[in-house]
Amino acid sequence: MLLVVIIFAVPRAGAISLKIAPLRYQTTLAQSGKQKGYVDVSNPNAQSVHLKFEVQAFRQIDNQGGVEFYADKAVSAGVLLDLDSIDLAPYEVVRLYFMIDGAKLPAGEVFAAILAHNIPKDTDGAVQAVRVGTILEITNGKPASHSASISEFTAPLFQFGEQISAHFVVKNDDPATQGGGFRPNLNFSVKPYSSQDVQGPLVFAGHSRDVDYKTSGNYFGFVWLQAGVGSSSKGSLSFVMIGYWRWLGPMIIVACISLFVALRHTLHKKH
Repeated sequence: MLLVVIIFAVPRAGAISLKIAPLRYQTTLAQSGKQKGYVDVSNPNAQSVHLKFEVQAFRQIDNQGGVEFYADKAVSAGVLLDLDSIDLAPYEVVRLYFMIDGAKLPAGEVFAAILAHNIPKDTDGAVQAVRVGTILEITNGKPASHSASISEFTAPLFQFGEQISAHFVVKNDDPATQGGGFRPNLNFSVKPYSSQDVQGPLVFAGHSRDVDYKTSGNYFGFVWLQAGVGSSSKGSLSFVMIGYWRWLGPMIIVACISLFVALRHTLHKKH
């Protein structure tokens, strides 16, 4: 009886979840231009939820990619939602439209988020609070100039399998007081074989971001792995056996060793 009392006395948490798409909305506006967009917010639960929508600015607060959302009057005025709140039935989806007004936003890069979170309708039990959001990366007019550098680079000395992996750190060299951020254009090279341009992560002024990079291909032997951005680059040497070379390479090595042993044995007999 005591066990039954405990089970029914403890409030049960409602496992609430929400979904939003897309997760990132990137656009460029002409000076004082306007643009309309939308996000889809869905309720995958078997119960209805009451949702509230809001727009906030965000910024990077550490070198691990942590961000802080905060209220900003210019951002709230420049990104207008057509709904403030809504009741979503089970498995229902709402298309939330928004209008971006460049005349009311700061010039240059603007980073904001459309956030949706549930509001409990009653107090029966513990209800889980959930917040989801879409990141808005807006270039309003002419973008500011930025500079970045590669501050660290590491890669395993020996790599076998289907992919080459490396870890490096890209830093935004703009003064922290300047604010703002950008996605630097990075280059990753497997010298002397290949070179690939990729878009880096969003990194704010005065901060850095870790990048775990992987690339597939067919490589065998010693290669120089290198990451670069602008005139800054770092790299390291690795011995790789990637792609079909992971089985062809050992076969060639075994064949060469067998041939060497056979030739040595033949020469020894002649001698």
